[in-house]
Formats: sequence, structure tokens, C-alpha cells
Amino acid sequence: MVYPNVKDKVTVPNGTPDKTLFVCVDETYGKGLCDPPKSGRRVSLEDCARGYWTEANLSASHGYDCEWLMARAKSKIVGVWRIDRKQGWMVPSATPKATWPSDKPTPLPRRRGCVLIPVDEETRKRFLNKEVHLGRNPNTLRGYFV
Repeated sequence: MVYPNVKDKVTVPNGTPDKTLFVCVDETYGKGLCDPPKSGRRVSLEDCARGYWTEANLSASHGYDCEWLMARAKSKIVGVWRIDRKQGWMVPSATPKATWPSDKPTPLPRRRGCVLIPVDEETRKRFLNKEVHLGRNPNTLRGYFV
């Protein structure tokens, strides 16, 4: 099952783990953000991918149930991690971004971020640069379920 339902083509790479959350990073990592601006210190892919997502988006995408996070840019997977389920989804102050310290969302709507655990090189390479199509949907978070 893919959630939410869309009429457009939805495909993920073979072997994608159940409970994978896909995150589009086109508007952050794809833009080469620097923090502070003009510093030359780029915001990491990990900090863009783990985001601070609204509780509504996490709920709609079943993000709270997911165990994997894959970042995609221009329909290709660019990052793969496990979600630290022991820590869960936390308020931004409990999980600040190392390379993006100025990303401090306003209190409302309530937002959550997670800690990402690196995966082994074999797992990472198995998915990097693979195409993924999640249909058209305004929610940048999409949970995938087998």
C-alpha cells in the first residue's frame, strides 16, 4: 500500500524496506543552502532530510511508524538512513541541526524532527541514484508500505 493514494504513477526501487519514509529535498539540499548565509558552510543532506515536519504531515504519511528515511532529489534517491526509533520524533529544541543551527521553526504548527542513523555502505549503494516516483501530492513526506 502506498499512502496517501494518488492517481499518478508510483514506483519505488525493488527491495525498498517496508516502513520507509521518502522526503523530497529539492527545495533545501538541492538549493545548496549555507548557514549562516554567505559563510560557504553548506547545510548537510542529513539535516535537510530529517527536517522539522508538522505533526499533520507526519501523521498523514505514517511517518511516526516508519523505520527508514530516504531523501530524494529530482526523482532520484540521494540519501538513506535508519530513523532512531528509540528517540522518536522530537521537538526541534531536542534535536538541533549541526549544520543548520538557524533552522528554528516557529512554535505553531507543532513540528518534529528525528535523529538519523547511518546505514552500511552496501545498503546505501543499493538505493543511491535509483529512481522513485511518488505521484503528485502536496505532502513532501510519503510513507511506503509493502
